[in-house]
Amino acid sequence: MPVLEVWNVDEHPNVIVHTTQVDFIDRDTLGPPVHLVQGDNRLPVIEVSLYYGGAEYKVPAGAYGNIRWKKPKPSPYYVYNPLLGLNEERTKAYVQVTEAMTTNDGPAPAVIEFIVDGDVGMSSYLPVFIDKNPVAPEGIRDTDEYKSLLDYVQNAHDYADAAEESKRQAGISEEKAKDSENAALASEKAAKASEDAAAASEAAAKKSEDSAAASADTAKQYSGHPNKVGDNGNWWAWNPDRQEFEDTGDRACLNYDITYPSIDAMEADAENQKPGTVAIISTDINVEDNAKTYIKRADGTWGFLADLSGFTGVGIKNIVWTSGNHAPGTMDVYTITLTDGREIPVSIYNGNDGQGVMTLNGKKGALEIVVKMHEVAVPHDIWKATESPKPTLGDLTAEWVAEIAAEGMTTEHEIMPGDIKFASGSMESYTQWRWIVPGEGVIYLYSDFKYTPEEDFTMYVKEVVLQ
Repeated sequence: MPVLEVWNVDEHPNVIVHTTQVDFIDRDTLGPPVHLVQGDNRLPVIEVSLYYGGAEYKVPAGAYGNIRWKKPKPSPYYVYNPLLGLNEERTKAYVQVTEAMTTNDGPAPAVIEFIVDGDVGMSSYLPVFIDKNPVAPEGIRDTDEYKSLLDYVQNAHDYADAAEESKRQAGISEEKAKDSENAALASEKAAKASEDAAAASEAAAKKSEDSAAASADTAKQYSGHPNKVGDNGNWWAWNPDRQEFEDTGDRACLNYDITYPSIDAMEADAENQKPGTVAIISTDINVEDNAKTYIKRADGTWGFLADLSGFTGVGIKNIVWTSGNHAPGTMDVYTITLTDGREIPVSIYNGNDGQGVMTLNGKKGALEIVVKMHEVAVPHDIWKATESPKPTLGDLTAEWVAEIAAEGMTTEHEIMPGDIKFASGSMESYTQWRWIVPGEGVIYLYSDFKYTPEEDFTMYVKEVVLQ
């Protein structure tokens, strides 16, 4: 596996560069999405800007870098290839898109992996999407791809070819040696040197083959054991040497490591906490800073993450009677004070004691009427309150029917729409009473108004004037 070197994108004018970014601390931060198409191969290159907790990250010298790429579903395969290289500042990594990466369409979750002195670190997700190709390339085999293995096999072939060439040169030298003794001596020396080179080439080829086999083994180990989230909330990575998962120390989900009673206390303890530590302020719920979370940055400062306290609701603090005397037929005013300081005045009409049954002696009082739902509307031209003869109750159906209990009322009484006075603040504004029909002990009000309430509701009558 080669050490990461500088790869200058300006020296490759034909490549198609896509840009995005990753973060090695803020793992829920995604860069701009990268859209590829089925069949993309080698021309597309992804330029990935590297960050650590929002600050620019510089890759250490001597580091190795790979791309871990999960193919879109339903494929079970992975791609594990080395990076092309870094920019001169070592703050950007370059990923070459291969044909094996774009066999299927859909989201392709991928992470950047850096290896420094045997330690491994993973980035946040690269937001990569493979768009469907309407004429997808045929014959692309959907398998795992290990570019490191292919490179080593290719190196082995190159060494083998060099060895064969050395042997051929040795044969030419032997032929020239026959022409003269001096030339023969020189040729023998050259032949010996060529044979030594051939032997060295063969040894190098054998070593490359062995390394390729080892790399293939390692690649298969990693592809069969993807990183997972451990019980402690950290990423756990597979160790092929020990044949077990190990805690990387990198956080995979949001949880907190330490609590403080205030931001000042957290700042005072900053030097005692390592980068990546998540702290939460735990104090009284009425304190603004309560439930705020912070993360310790690499530069030693605390970075704000989120406020977990949620939104503050509004409730009723108290209800106070502010005016009125509770007398029947009058209005009392109550003031409702909310927890956010707002005050809302509410007027309440005072009805008569008891059930509020209207008699025929002309007295005024509070009547309660219940508006009931009816499904069939009455044609407008059947009957109006000013017309006669009046229909009986069974002759009419309407959108709404209101019943007013009226003791002593009979079907012979005369009553007009203007004879009924509604209490202030009641629901009379939502009705248009088209027919009023007296019944036995009750007054029926009919309306074909098209506003339909969701359920029965109550209205209050202030006065009924009977003729």
